[in-house]
Amino acid sequence: GNLPWDAPTTNVDGTPVGLTGYKVYYGTSSGNYATSIVVGNVTTYGVKTLSIETTYYLAVAAYDTEGNESDYSNEVSIAIQ
Repeated sequence: GNLPWDAPTTNVDGTPVGLTGYKVYYGTSSGNYATSIVVGNVTTYGVKTLSIETTYYLAVAAYDTEGNESDYSNEVSIAIQ
């Protein structure tokens, strides 16, 4: 399946986001993301390298043209059967 998210429109201080793209972070324990994938300026991504019978925890971060990165999004978990 695909992991969808909503694009941010403003920074925390209210200024417009100079968004370049997103990174998807994931791992097998909550808050510990061993792998990151630069997915570009899209709002959905299908992670293809997941193992069966494993629960993964995922979060997304946005980055701008200068390489600044946002905080992680809310974490989601998925169980691969």
